[in-house]
Amino acid sequence: MTALRALKATQAADRLALGSGWPDSGLVAVNADGSPIRPETYSGEFSRLAKAAGVPVIRLHDVRHTVATVMLGSGTDVATAAKWLGHDPAMTLRVYAHPHHSSLASAGSVLFADAPKSLG
Repeated sequence: MTALRALKATQAADRLALGSGWPDSGLVAVNADGSPIRPETYSGEFSRLAKAAGVPVIRLHDVRHTVATVMLGSGTDVATAAKWLGHDPAMTLRVYAHPHHSSLASAGSVLFADAPKSLG
């Protein structure tokens, strides 16, 4: 909350400096002139930071998939994960959740645990 308050204060000063030139979009993520920050800006900065840190560069969007998979895999309910990601629960399951190979193997073991040997 402290960071948001500081951002709000900075934006208020920028708004005063621009006067009627400030587009009152109601957005939080804006440039100093009030125009929306384009998503590519965040993606580029994410890539730059990864390179500087010496870690593999991945798409920023892929982090959402990882977050959903980790949350759901650790027992977070779908409604909570969806709310955190800003999506409908059905979309979270359909688009962002990916089963880990160990989960698939475990599910198969449960399914065939009591199966006759002729099926296994």
